[in-house]
Amino acid sequence: MWMMFAYFRGMPKSMEEAALVDGCTRWEAFWRVAVPLAAPGIVAAAVFAFIACWTEFFFALILTSRTAFTLPTVFRAFIGFQGAQYGEAAALAIVSLVPSIALGVLAQRHLVRGLTLGAVRG
Repeated sequence: MWMMFAYFRGMPKSMEEAALVDGCTRWEAFWRVAVPLAAPGIVAAAVFAFIACWTEFFFALILTSRTAFTLPTVFRAFIGFQGAQYGEAAALAIVSLVPSIALGVLAQRHLVRGLTLGAVRG
């Protein structure tokens, strides 16, 4: 939310005002002007939200049951009474990172632009 707030605040108001002068309503100006200009910021915020949700352990541990579980909670199974299974845990860690890395690579252009344009000025 703070990332998008800073991004929308940094956008030039003249673009939205020009759309209002051209006959758009506030809602149309938002959807036709502000949202397309904010697309890199929206993508960057969505990627960060996905990564935060994908690696969430605490809520997944509390809200899941023994029959339904998420990937971060599976790591608990590799630490047992007899010892830890580091090889299997490392393999699962690599597999669990693949979606986040793939999404980051696909959205890399938007991530860099979204992070730099939505920076908070001091």
